[in-house]
Amino acid sequence: MVLAVGVPAVSKLTHQKLNTTSRQFVGILKSIRSDAILLNGIYRLGVDFEKQTWWVESQNKFTLLRNEADPKFDPKKKPDKKEQASNFKLVPKFSKKPNDVPSGVKFEGIFTERSGQMAQGTGYIYFFPNGYNEAAILYMNRDGSTSDPYSLVIQATTGKIEIYKKKVTSFDANQ
Repeated sequence: MVLAVGVPAVSKLTHQKLNTTSRQFVGILKSIRSDAILLNGIYRLGVDFEKQTWWVESQNKFTLLRNEADPKFDPKKKPDKKEQASNFKLVPKFSKKPNDVPSGVKFEGIFTERSGQMAQGTGYIYFFPNGYNEAAILYMNRDGSTSDPYSLVIQATTGKIEIYKKKVTSFDANQ
């Protein structure tokens, strides 16, 4: 009897937590975009899929971003010491260290124009001072769930963010 009442209640609670977290991330993403414009800098949202953490960084000085999609880019080549030092620093407004994803929620992946689909390692979504950002889809789900995740679709030119309760695989909102 307890399981019949308790399990659906826990499931509903984690679903509500996913809904709340996805809406909070819409606000965070809008704030990152606004800061990039107002403070005239390149910002990025970082997500570590293994540790289930996120953070916001800003670029120290304007330099070209490395393009992993470039055919000349060799991920096996070790960067020299100059490239190894990151040109990005944590933004204290958001956190002084990486933030944990709320319990019961997990990041499932990021789909971006630059890097394609990512579900392991560290993924980034870039925001630029001219108001543009990298077109991206951030996937979030309940921890342990195999159902379709929430998709936060971030439009490149307008910065508009839409939440879908399904896995979206294209930047076209009318897919």
